[in-house]
This record gives sequence, structure tokens and C-alpha cells, in this order.
Amino acid sequence: MFRRHSAPEPGAAIAAKLTMLELVEVVAILVLALIGLAAAVLLGLRALGLAPAWLARTRHSLREARYRASEVVAEFGDWLRLGR
Repeated sequence: MFRRHSAPEPGAAIAAKLTMLELVEVVAILVLALIGLAAAVLLGLRALGLAPAWLARTRHSLREARYRASEVVAEFGDWLRLGR
């Protein structure tokens, strides 16, 4: 009279209820969490003085690029003012 049903797998019910949009959101959150973790590890290594050499080179090149870009903007601003 009564039939016993086997319990569904724990992950099967969750996976069946997720829509594609929700799945993309979950994956995006996991990716952002991994990026945050990697950034925290690199900051921790930098604080301890154990940062890899490529990090210092990258930081230096980005600072130089920012400096050069700001100079281009300043020169353009000077050029605009001279034209008046």
C-alpha cells in the first residue's frame, strides 16, 4: 500500500531549481570571490615584503603609464587655453 521513495540527492534538488540567470550569477559571484582572494593574498605578500618581482615591475609600469597619460591631458588642456 505505501511505497517508499528514495531520498533525492542533496545537490539534485538545488540544481533543478536554478535557472540559467541564477547559475550565471552564482558563477560570477564565485569568480569575484576568487579575484578578491587573489588580491588579498598579493596584498598580504606585499605587506610582508615577499611580493613576486613581476608585481613590482607591473606596478612601476602602470604608474609610469598613468604619469604619461596625465601629462598628455595637461598638454592638451594647455593647447586648448592657448587657442582662446
